Amino acid sequence: MSDDISGLVRSIEERFSASPEERREAHERLLPEITSHALGSPVYSGRTYTVRSFEELERLPLTDYHRIHECMVQHGKEECLLAPPVVAFRTSGSTGDPKEFFYGDRDIERILNDYRLYAYLIGFRKGMVGWNLSGAPPDVSGHIVDRVKDALEIDGPTTLLKDDRDLIKALKVISKAGQVDMMASGA
Repeated sequence: MSDDISGLVRSIEERFSASPEERREAHERLLPEITSHALGSPVYSGRTYTVRSFEELERLPLTDYHRIHECMVQHGKEECLLAPPVVAFRTSGSTGDPKEFFYGDRDIERILNDYRLYAYLIGFRKGMVGWNLSGAPPDVSGHIVDRVKDALEIDGPTTLLKDDRDLIKALKVISKAGQVDMMASGA
């Protein structure tokens, strides 16, 4: 595990030691790959092209949630997504319009690596007890916080706090854990 963490620390040192211009150039080099890959989805097909600069990217039309949803209804989720979904996050619909967001393996891995690094940098270590307030998988934030806990070998319960009743249940669970070194929520 220490080699894994060392790699993460080196990664962040490289990211933060690069000049703003070097970071911009690195991101710009990724644009052709990202935008050409997006052409494979009906969501973007006919609305975008392979972009090679931020200036070209600024000229693309904004793709809002309604456009994505319409394409999914018309073509199906599998045709529209650029990678198979591993986890889906659904909003509560409190605005009257619940939304669904999908994450693939690469999305989860990228987010997980950043969370693990930040958790390590702020002092989370193997053997600590952590309380995941984000809920259990398949909730996206709960899924990621649980994966971070597993990667850092941190024990502790996972609960989801939606309302006051959940808080009472969660407090009963956490009281059995004894010491809690940290509480985390991905939301």
